[in-house]
Amino acid sequence: MKKIIFAFALMLMGVSTSAQVTLTESGVFEQKEVVNVEGVSAQNLYLRAIEALSDWTGTDGRSKFGIDHQDKESATIIYKGKDYLGFRKFGGIYGWYIFADFTLKVRCKEGKAQVTVIIPTMTAEFMVNNISATIPLSEITPDYTYKGKTNCKKAILQYVTEVPTAASRMIKLISTKLRQQEDDF
Repeated sequence: MKKIIFAFALMLMGVSTSAQVTLTESGVFEQKEVVNVEGVSAQNLYLRAIEALSDWTGTDGRSKFGIDHQDKESATIIYKGKDYLGFRKFGGIYGWYIFADFTLKVRCKEGKAQVTVIIPTMTAEFMVNNISATIPLSEITPDYTYKGKTNCKKAILQYVTEVPTAASRMIKLISTKLRQQEDDF
């Protein structure tokens, strides 16, 4: 019985540790991946990166993004937007929509691309009255220190652990498109 309790305690410690969101020195969450695509030119990777997010709307179609910067010569594209993380009820039927605000940068070179996702803030939007709050991650984790007027603390804390998953999902989406073979119609 002691072994079972000990194993269960270890599992719980692992779950709480994995839920931690680690921020950079500047107080943002950042995740990078280099995607190797042998034999594909930087320009073709650049075009694939532009197409990559064209069909993406995220969970429940609430995510929003747009091209912030694109440079064909340097084969760089930067997207900015909000990735929908979920909904938390507040006072019965009303509630908060929670988003991770992101910058997604794709830099292409011959045969590879570097994909970087930076999430500096989270936004809580109340479903009525156009009330919203954009909170820096540094004021959410490791301790909630945000002193704004909105009552979105429980909603933000519920979804802050989804930030790494959101970044991984975006990187996977771009990586899949970068590796996809072109259709010869």
